[in-house]
Amino acid sequence: MRRWLLSSVLLASCTGGTMSDAGLGPDATGVDAGTDGGGVDGGGTDGGATDAGPYDAGPPADFAEPPGDDTDPFTGGAPTDTGLELAPGDTRTLSGTIASDGGSDAWADSDGYRFRVTTETQVQATLEWTGSSAVHSIAIHRADRHLVAWWGMSTEGRSITHPVTLPVGDYFVHVAAAPPAPASPRPYRVTLSAGDFGACASGAGGDHAELEAPGSVRDNDAFSVDWYAFPRLGATSAVDAAEATGLTVEAGGSRVIEGTSDRTAPDADSYLDRDAYEITAGAGVTELRVLLEHAVSDVNLDVMVFSASDGLVGTGVEVGDSPEVASIPVVPGQTYRLWIGARDERAIGADGALPLTYRATVCGFVGGAR
Repeated sequence: MRRWLLSSVLLASCTGGTMSDAGLGPDATGVDAGTDGGGVDGGGTDGGATDAGPYDAGPPADFAEPPGDDTDPFTGGAPTDTGLELAPGDTRTLSGTIASDGGSDAWADSDGYRFRVTTETQVQATLEWTGSSAVHSIAIHRADRHLVAWWGMSTEGRSITHPVTLPVGDYFVHVAAAPPAPASPRPYRVTLSAGDFGACASGAGGDHAELEAPGSVRDNDAFSVDWYAFPRLGATSAVDAAEATGLTVEAGGSRVIEGTSDRTAPDADSYLDRDAYEITAGAGVTELRVLLEHAVSDVNLDVMVFSASDGLVGTGVEVGDSPEVASIPVVPGQTYRLWIGARDERAIGADGALPLTYRATVCGFVGGAR
């Protein structure tokens, strides 16, 4: 297989102690590059010529991005107030565009939409778009910009956040895309869903143990990830591949993969040891959730999932202690590569805890609130 180089920096810099969002990437100007879409953001109604595109021919969204408003919540603008409220069982939709007239070297566009939770509930955000393989991301923040549902990032037209329980209060959902800005405004649609999404519980036993031999830390790397801007994929010359596990995750079931993150030097990226495993979505499964557990809080393990065609399908890049969580939109019957990497934090001595064993429980869901 081809191995891909993933060069990226998360949308915002975060501090592990507070997990607070400090704004978008390395933007030298610190200023939003103009109005979002120049009067075309959110134009039209769903099913029309200028809005949500071929993935949505349904009724108009509950809220459309206002033309000309600067809705960037991090570099000079503010999330637009949608007036939308969420309680258990509710679904709300938003439409907007990735603007063609702005952005920076870190992002093409950045939009925020404020909403209110009126009764404590789990919330999941879904972002959909067409016509671009650029990385798009979606996250949920408190009104003070504290990150509560970490970035779901994808190149495949659909990205979701991990379901998170939100107390009553004000929040905003944040949408952004990798540069460059598109030649014409790129429509997207956001769905906010509230209710009981269930949970991925730690599995018992192990269905697959890592096959990589001691001292051969590059055998199952499969992908390289370098944090600088949004994920940018490029082929490398390496031939290492994800391990064939033979595992299928059925709806309502789970499978467990156990491995070891070894102590090693990075291989031209931002991670030390990197491990990848093949896993298949069972019949009816539209969402895989990953619960990655390990015993040492000083080690920062991240999760990414790639398609058979090497597209980025989803991420779990939370800054914090074990467990790491990720929710991944999938197609039933398709095989994916689950990638686990130890962030290169030698500067703060985090590699001293390596080698470190980990357990990844992968759960199958039909998707949506119950």
